[in-house]
Amino acid sequence: VDCDTIPLPGARSYYIVAINAIGGEQRVGPPSNIAAVECTLLETTSVSGYIQQDLNTLGDCQDFGAGISGQQVSLTGTSSSHIAITEADGFFAFGGLEPDTYEMQLPPGLNYTAYTSTDDGLCHSMVSPMPPITVDLTDGGAVQFTIGYQP
Repeated sequence: VDCDTIPLPGARSYYIVAINAIGGEQRVGPPSNIAAVECTLLETTSVSGYIQQDLNTLGDCQDFGAGISGQQVSLTGTSSSHIAITEADGFFAFGGLEPDTYEMQLPPGLNYTAYTSTDDGLCHSMVSPMPPITVDLTDGGAVQFTIGYQP
């Protein structure tokens, strides 16, 4: 199989896992000039979201307002670590991640109230200081968060 000839659907990015002669797997990264290897395509994943003011201060995920800029959010997996800084509207994003289980650490100093995620659609109450949030991306896909704080 020539991995370069496998069509990649849409604008998504993928990692190729080459099967070595001993039967183990070796991640060789996004398709490039790789030829004549058996391969499995693993969809890369993403985590994104907003840190926004909890306007009703109830922690019920119902009334999020303006975002907060300049906050550092970190994401750590078993083989990689990433940092994002929130934009003017509170948005942060981590893209092109390998499938893995990650821990997302929110910036210290904010009084967090609750968050929602597209992973489960539930409202989760939070405490400050906030412990890391576990994000399971072992099956690929994307997860988006909305995180509330009280000024």
